Amino acid sequence: MYRIVICEPEQDIARQAASILRDAGYDIAGIYRSFQDAGDLWGREKIDLALIDVSREEPQQSAKTALDLFETYNIPSVLLSDFDPGTAAGGLKYGLPFVYAGKDLDPKELKYGIEAMLYGRHMEQKLAECENRYRGFFENTLTANFIATLENIITDCNSSFAELLGFSGPEDAAGISLLDLFAFPSEGIRLLRKLFLDPKTSDCCRKTGEWVLRHKNGSHVFVLATVQLVYSPEGSPLELRGILLDLTEIRDLEEKLIQSRKMETIGRISGSIAHDFNNIITAIIGYCDLLKTSIGGDPDLSQDIDGILLAARKAGDLTRYMMSFSRNQPMHVAVINAEESIRGLEGIIRRLVPGTVKILFNFSAEEPYVFVNQGRFEQMIINLVMNAKDALRTSGFIEVSTRTISGRDISRPELAGNTWLEITVRDNGTGIAPGDLTKIFDPYFSTKAPDRGTGLGLQSVLTTVNHTGGHIFVDSEYGAGTKVLVFIPISRDKPSPAEEPLPEFRKVSRNSTIVLAEDDETLRNLLSKLLSKTGYRVIKLTNPGEASAAIQGETDFILLTDIVMPEMTGYTLAETVLAEAPGGKVLFMTGYNDEYSVPPALRNRKFRFIKKPFFYKDLISTLDELV
Repeated sequence: MYRIVICEPEQDIARQAASILRDAGYDIAGIYRSFQDAGDLWGREKIDLALIDVSREEPQQSAKTALDLFETYNIPSVLLSDFDPGTAAGGLKYGLPFVYAGKDLDPKELKYGIEAMLYGRHMEQKLAECENRYRGFFENTLTANFIATLENIITDCNSSFAELLGFSGPEDAAGISLLDLFAFPSEGIRLLRKLFLDPKTSDCCRKTGEWVLRHKNGSHVFVLATVQLVYSPEGSPLELRGILLDLTEIRDLEEKLIQSRKMETIGRISGSIAHDFNNIITAIIGYCDLLKTSIGGDPDLSQDIDGILLAARKAGDLTRYMMSFSRNQPMHVAVINAEESIRGLEGIIRRLVPGTVKILFNFSAEEPYVFVNQGRFEQMIINLVMNAKDALRTSGFIEVSTRTISGRDISRPELAGNTWLEITVRDNGTGIAPGDLTKIFDPYFSTKAPDRGTGLGLQSVLTTVNHTGGHIFVDSEYGAGTKVLVFIPISRDKPSPAEEPLPEFRKVSRNSTIVLAEDDETLRNLLSKLLSKTGYRVIKLTNPGEASAAIQGETDFILLTDIVMPEMTGYTLAETVLAEAPGGKVLFMTGYNDEYSVPPALRNRKFRFIKKPFFYKDLISTLDELV
């Protein structure tokens, strides 16, 4: 029921008006001599309409009062006048929140004015609700919404749109051209032009496609855009309306998936390459062993051969890392003296860096012991030095330094509560651009020429540091140089004592038979030559299918086999051979950590493993254990 307040100084007229309204079904909320007498009733109670007297002395004041009442409380009015009854519908004509009615109180006229005002108020409320609903949907939806002129100028947008593209708010985006938001403006022109060139149909005035926009910080924003050209009832284009769905995170995930597949492919390729490379390194080591027996104790030649063997060992460490990477296997870790390890790299580093570059080593760590994989640690140092070398133009310096430092002495919260070995690699090269600093550890990111960098060096360094539980920080000034700081937790343990060197020959009878299965012909011939020199009788298999014929009549033999072979795995070959000759023994050659993947049928047999690449003396020692 609508509630009406009557403000009329003549009480007879007021009571008559109240009677008419009650008969018409309205509730009278109060009768007052003046608008002022109603006091705070308007804001305190629910009032739907006011009947207000029009003063002869100040007729305009009543209209002003009615306007204020509507603006403040959204309450329309009927103004009661005894001197101009002909203006009863004037308010409706001009859209005002009041109408006039005569004080003669014609029931029909009075009810018409009241119903007109109440209906108008009801429709305005409905319109406001629709506007609020639309504005709420437009503003609060997760999609980025915008409205633009036919000249592509944004006139309205929601907060999601502003946030998506880096504006401080919708008002900051208003007035911007849509074309200025495209990462490639020519593409924006092409996409938007299609809305105007296509014939006007229900399908062609709406276009959906992927856009590449530009954030205010310069980064690219990928969106799925649906844009509609809105027409007037007469068929003229009015404006553009668009909805943008942010695809940037999806694109990032897709890119990471692609990179992950690349890494998976690289892992498989690296495992295959490392397997073949291990055979090459094993051959290099074997031929060095043969050379050492032929040089007659020449100290200069012996030193050169030792240099080759040292390089071969480091190459072997690298292939073990590659093969561990390809199979996602844990690397062997131990406590090492980091400073001694870096000193051992000094010769290699000086050969890798041009003579015009000064190389400085500064070791001052009180406790240089860390728990790492030595091969990966040394590769990390070489990667950092090579990056420093590439940052130098023609000359300059590279400094590698170490020290022991407590976390409480550093203003980096990540290092609190521990003692660290700090390794610093510093140069005075070109430095790193500020925009690239956040991306230097991303796989495949490189600022070098395509033939000089893969973008995997620093990513490999980060992986090594993470495996140690350490941290890495990069301080760089563009144009002045870079300092890389690596922090690795100090180990309170000391490195295990070095193993006693194996004697060249043990007092072991070496007249057994070696059945040699190795698919690499060079390595197969070399191993046959080395083993024959030691006294073993060697039967070479050019393919695993020859094994059955080779062991006929053999009772005391060792099957020396590679595990990864093209026609048959070493495990399958061993199972076949031992099924025919149970007394045989097996020595598996492998570059992987295969000790835990032995088939059940072989676990009760006598077998050993030797890791490629291996030294000749290690091979002989392992064979001696099996004899």
